[in-house]
Amino acid sequence: MKNMKKEHLKLKDLPVGMMPFEKYKAFGAGALTDDELIALIIRTGTKNLRVTEVARNLISVCEHYGGLSYLNRIPDSEIYSVEGIGEVKLAQLRCVAELSERMSRGNKETPFRQHLTSAEEVGRYLTSQMGSLEHEETWALYVDARNVLIKRTVLTSGTVNASLVSARDVFLEALRCSAVGVVLAHNHPSGDPSPSMDDIEVTRSICMAAQLMDVRLIDHIVVGAKQFISMKACGYIPE
Repeated sequence: MKNMKKEHLKLKDLPVGMMPFEKYKAFGAGALTDDELIALIIRTGTKNLRVTEVARNLISVCEHYGGLSYLNRIPDSEIYSVEGIGEVKLAQLRCVAELSERMSRGNKETPFRQHLTSAEEVGRYLTSQMGSLEHEETWALYVDARNVLIKRTVLTSGTVNASLVSARDVFLEALRCSAVGVVLAHNHPSGDPSPSMDDIEVTRSICMAAQLMDVRLIDHIVVGAKQFISMKACGYIPE
């Protein structure tokens, strides 16, 4: 007879009403909670914890770092502190998070595969992507000589203001991807895109660095909830 104490509790061991896979089959992935989605990925719990409990504990750790969207930025040691998460499960979680980020980057870059024709076009797109964020992010959109997007990079995430943006980070990436121009963008979680003094200062600083690096600062877009402001249109970036 098997020693049941040594067996991990699996999804099939849960009551029917609590089985994430059965719920998925009946209603689709969109009906699953965060802990149920993670439970389906890691599949097993421990002799003491059900798989959904392990998933719930993992989410609690993630919340200290800003939520599940920051999973790939949480140190391994913190993930390993969750009972039931070992090397294989960590690898599974990291790969799912990486795949999610790649899919997100692809979706956000698609509209700019053609030329960046105007601040209005860029601003509308950025407002749709950044306007609902509850934390501040700063992005850089790198373009070639024909103003075609090469790459989009998240420079900062969760920062208090754009003054923490490093000119070195902006232009080091520009050199790496052989960009000739860059559009800087950041959001105001308050919903008001009015530029702060820090926004003006960082724009001027990046603009000066751009001249030294021979890379054009095309614009700096400040995004609010449903609107945006072009720092170039405001006169802070010379023609």
